[in-house]
Amino acid sequence: MFLSIKGGTQSQRKVASRLIRAIVAQPEFPANDVCICLKFHGIVVKESSLGLASFSGRVALIEIDTHLHGAALVDTIAHEMIHVYQFLAEDLAYSEDGSEFVWKGVDLTGIAYEDQPHEILAHGLSQYLLHTLEERAA
Repeated sequence: MFLSIKGGTQSQRKVASRLIRAIVAQPEFPANDVCICLKFHGIVVKESSLGLASFSGRVALIEIDTHLHGAALVDTIAHEMIHVYQFLAEDLAYSEDGSEFVWKGVDLTGIAYEDQPHEILAHGLSQYLLHTLEERAA
């Protein structure tokens, strides 16, 4: 895995690096030959979003709100890494024009983002992932 982290504070970069490396090291993670680029921004692109993940080939771009610290930062990174996992597993993709998501072959056009299956799963699985990492580290 190649990991690039830009912006944010030294503390944010350290937390992000440790967490992402721990997630990618898990046997359930579909591949370790991915390039992950994380950028901290003052304002994330999507309104009311704390993070955003996009994917192209084997490159994942994660954008995180620079105002996040502590548990909120960890939760958001874990959430976005679930989306990276979904892209790598090929469960999540973009529509042909790139404007909408496709989940397991089903176009999600017209479904509110927060009601889309990949988003619902990311909320639940990110907490499970963090709990699993904590248990395995003990």
